[in-house]
Amino acid sequence: MEMESNKADQPHRRSWELVLLLLALLMSLACVFLSTWVALRVRPNVLVSANMLPKSTADYGRLPSELTPFAPLDPAVGAEAATDVARLARTPDASRTPVGIVMLPPTPTITPTPTATATPTDTPVATSAQAPTAGPTATALPTPTSPLPTATPTVPPTSTATATSVPTATSAPTNTSVPTSTPVPTDTSVPTSTPTDTPAPTPTLMPTDTPAPTPTPTVVRPIVQAIVPSTQVNTDTITVTITGLNFQTGCSANLGSVALIAANCTPTTTVQASVPADIRAGYYDATVTNPDSQSGTLAQAYTATNPIPLPIVITPAVSVITTDLTVEIYGDYFRNTGAPGRLRARLGDRPLADVTYVDPTLLTATVPTSPSIMALGAYTLTATNPGPTDPTGGLVNAFTVYTYTTTCDPDGTCDPAVGDPDGVAADLRPGDVITIDFGLNGITDGPGYDMIYYEWANPNIGGGQRGIYLDYVTIMLSTDAISWYTVFEWNGDDPGDVAGTNIDSYATDGEPYPGEFENEPIPWYDLYPGPASVPHNSGIAIDIGVAAQAVQPPQGPLPTGPFRWVRVAIPLEAADTADDDVADSIVRLN
Repeated sequence: MEMESNKADQPHRRSWELVLLLLALLMSLACVFLSTWVALRVRPNVLVSANMLPKSTADYGRLPSELTPFAPLDPAVGAEAATDVARLARTPDASRTPVGIVMLPPTPTITPTPTATATPTDTPVATSAQAPTAGPTATALPTPTSPLPTATPTVPPTSTATATSVPTATSAPTNTSVPTSTPVPTDTSVPTSTPTDTPAPTPTLMPTDTPAPTPTPTVVRPIVQAIVPSTQVNTDTITVTITGLNFQTGCSANLGSVALIAANCTPTTTVQASVPADIRAGYYDATVTNPDSQSGTLAQAYTATNPIPLPIVITPAVSVITTDLTVEIYGDYFRNTGAPGRLRARLGDRPLADVTYVDPTLLTATVPTSPSIMALGAYTLTATNPGPTDPTGGLVNAFTVYTYTTTCDPDGTCDPAVGDPDGVAADLRPGDVITIDFGLNGITDGPGYDMIYYEWANPNIGGGQRGIYLDYVTIMLSTDAISWYTVFEWNGDDPGDVAGTNIDSYATDGEPYPGEFENEPIPWYDLYPGPASVPHNSGIAIDIGVAAQAVQPPQGPLPTGPFRWVRVAIPLEAADTADDDVADSIVRLN
């Protein structure tokens, strides 16, 4: 009976124990709240209003002096707080973050309750109520207590266990089924992983994807660095080598607009090609174009030059230069194309005017008398082709300027005989004499012909033939105007005394004009040429050394010279007394 009364009182004791435990908890909570209220309300003077954000509004007026060293608030702390706020604002899933934060505190409060639920684990004792003989089975108590985590799978049995427990107080432990929500904190481990996701660098990676245009430099342009040779004369085809980068097989090469011949591209640095002959003289950009139409250019890479001209002779080679004189320049390699510059010619430092290109072997030009008449003496002829480097060729002592004065005796005018042959003859009659003073530039006995005597150029000497009618005339030289030496005598008396001239054969010819015939017709093709101002050839060329020895009767040895004075005399024997068109000019060659 005592056992039965003890068993009947046992549930009442447990109820009182639970009541006492709850009272103790309430009293402890009351103490905590009371202490908190005291801390917050009893000493308000130690409260500090502060803002953790960068704009701090802390009021340190009522702060005790012993806490003054902690003020003011470090601005870095506020900045860090602002940074934390910004990061939380960027959290992709805000709904999960509060769950993790709210559920973490309850876990320590709930954890003690399972220890209280260990008492319901004594519910196997209720099973003993169904089988009293199983009283010793209470030894099974240790087995359920040890695997406390197994409470999660045994959640359904716990509900059955509470049903078996007759005491109504067991309804409180049924609240212990709330810990079945404890698996929720296990989800809080998931939010703990979310902070690892919060430094979401993925948005920062987006700009790295934006530079999509980078694939554009797939096209590579050729680069031209040099061309060898870089300067060449344009008379022949020239092989050149172009070096650079990014050349492709099948590329082409140009100098300006001129396509190079047989361009051979060796990837990726060399092109061999030929520059065509007669390319216009000038400066050229070198361009290489790949089959994909990409090209590269090196400015002013190649220079094509004209050849150096080669003047050989100028006609006439001597002149008095009293008026502008037209001359012809014969030679080779004359050019009239190219840049910079133009075709030009000079006598010494005197530029010739109206330089005209006829062909690669002939130029015409004018020797000007302005701004002043050229000084006496010999001049070097130079010709310059246009284009880079100013290719210039010269001929030394190619042209000689001389002068003379004339006197007429006894009458007549000598003016038409002054200067170069011009087709206008002096007014001379039998017995008239023209004396010419060459000054210090007298005639000398040099190689070939030394002087030219020009008769009037007659347009018709018979049958429409051009030439001259050679009148009786005597030509003499002197070094002192006292002693005179005959070098040409056409007077009909001694057929053999004409020698060293271009008309020797006419002095010994036969009918119809035998020997030295007065007004003997001589065609133009046997006469010495004159300048362009003369209608046709009309000159008698004289080698004074040979001619002086042939004169009859013999005369003394010819002095060395120079012979300053020249005399042209019309003998009295001249039959044509009305002839006033005889002497055109005397020209010195040596």
